[in-house]
Amino acid sequence: MNIIITGSSGFIGTNLTKNLLNYNYNLLTISRKKNIQTLNNHLFVDLNNFSKKNKKIIDFNPDIVIHLAWQDLPDYSFKVQLFNLKISLSFFDFIINKTQCKKIIVAGSCLEYGKIKGSCIEDKDNILNSYFSFAKKSLYDFLQFKCKEKSIRLLWLRIFFVYGPYQRHISLIPSITNLLLKKKEINLKNPYNKNDYIYIDDVVKAFKYLINHNIKSGIYNIGSGKTNSVLKIAKILNYKINGTRKFHYNNNKSISAHEINNFWSNTNKSKKIFKSINLIGIEEGIDKYLNSL
Repeated sequence: MNIIITGSSGFIGTNLTKNLLNYNYNLLTISRKKNIQTLNNHLFVDLNNFSKKNKKIIDFNPDIVIHLAWQDLPDYSFKVQLFNLKISLSFFDFIINKTQCKKIIVAGSCLEYGKIKGSCIEDKDNILNSYFSFAKKSLYDFLQFKCKEKSIRLLWLRIFFVYGPYQRHISLIPSITNLLLKKKEINLKNPYNKNDYIYIDDVVKAFKYLINHNIKSGIYNIGSGKTNSVLKIAKILNYKINGTRKFHYNNNKSISAHEINNFWSNTNKSKKIFKSINLIGIEEGIDKYLNSL
């Protein structure tokens, strides 16, 4: 099975590539940066200039394309999102018209929902409230039309708050961990915000399921269906690293309920993907992350 992975040197891409190398897949990875793994089939190229590698992609002739690339986050400006949309449209127009690709799997985001509270349901919630959600929806609409035209299976994954090895250092868990290890002060600005956290190994397992099984085209949530607060995460990390060391956080009781984020993945549609996956709980996941350090 021939699989192209864009954004292979990113957080999800690194973990997914590392895992798939243990199995009988023929991979062609694409990224701007050097991947964590040494691969014979790797294209060091920006998708903005992928035309330089057209022949190699055509010769590889992927069965599946996994699109993880989305540059320069967390910059959500119009300029950056328009750029990502344009290069993604160009890349997929080429893939769909010049190869025999049978399945496309795209990493979307829970931020596409634009919600701050409640369960996120794939077929009901679609709130455009940012350039990011606009760009992602525009790409999905294009792919939905083209894939139907060419009988290509399209799986769009709205991934919630992933954590684990190789995550950006500015993300919540790595940043708090770094401060604790350096015995520096921690000041939580939004301690009561709650997010749906899912460990990277479970996300990789979801991708592998979709690689190996044919399920109906559409949007699928990739999340745990549960939320944990920023404060709880900090307390777990503090206990596991230091045991008793105190830290500061905003204990402002005047914060109203409507100012606190608390949204999660509705898993009714995606339960088929997770039927063989025993999701890793937050404490076990944090243990795994700390051990990876």
